[in-house]
Amino acid sequence: MTSLSKGMAIAGAIVIPPGLAISGILGGFKGLASGFVGFTIASLHSVALVYTLSFAIGNPRFLTSILSGGYFLRIILLAGVLYGLHFVKALDMIPLLGCFLALFIAHSVVEITCVVKSYGVALRGFKESGKKQEDETG
Repeated sequence: MTSLSKGMAIAGAIVIPPGLAISGILGGFKGLASGFVGFTIASLHSVALVYTLSFAIGNPRFLTSILSGGYFLRIILLAGVLYGLHFVKALDMIPLLGCFLALFIAHSVVEITCVVKSYGVALRGFKESGKKQEDETG
């Protein structure tokens, strides 16, 4: 879990400064404010993701229910918040959605990388335990 959190923090440190600079240059103060809002929404989504994962790992009996329910709840809330921000005239939707998607994609890449790494470790351990059983029986 700590590698996921560290990876998300590093991804944010890489994506946020250029995103704000581009939003500010292309959209002025309105674009800069929209970039801040987009990054804030993506960051809150990531915090909710890490909290959901840590809660699900703590309750292995309900792991699949917590993960699937948390996923759908986060997606519904994201859709509602982004739709609601559409009506705020002080924000420009293009920088808002661009900054949100940039950080969301960066965090998704980090999440997928951590899952693949942990799956590889689990698969390697499974193969080694199978070899031990073959050596004992044969």
